[in-house]
Amino acid sequence: MKTNFKKLDLIFAALLLGQLIFAVTALYFVSNNLFETGILNFENAVIIAMVSNAASVLGARLLNTLFLKKMRGSVDIGRKMQVFSTKSIIILAILEFQNIINIVMYLFISEYVFLLVAILIFILHFVYRPTEALFRKESEIKY
Repeated sequence: MKTNFKKLDLIFAALLLGQLIFAVTALYFVSNNLFETGILNFENAVIIAMVSNAASVLGARLLNTLFLKKMRGSVDIGRKMQVFSTKSIIILAILEFQNIINIVMYLFISEYVFLLVAILIFILHFVYRPTEALFRKESEIKY
């Protein structure tokens, strides 16, 4: 089971590192005027970003709840671990995709509000970080 958590931790780190590299690159491009900004209308982009961020965060929460019910309904620890791994990867991928959208919006509009939202979603990744303690808590395993 330790190898499963090591794999999940590696996936977690890779997803975070990819976002961080993309955000720093976008910041560098915009601050040095290496990218043509102002491609999108700011008001429309804010509405799109608000809707997509809300959908992603609420969707991640809903999926977490659904997977928890599925995980707690099982008695096999191997099955619980499989559901936990699937849940973790899917939720982290949803949050990563949303952050990529936020960073692209920043790249197109060069408004820092999109980077601030990306930072908030980035922090939210740590709430869903797949750890052994979280697995024990969510699967209701006592050991």
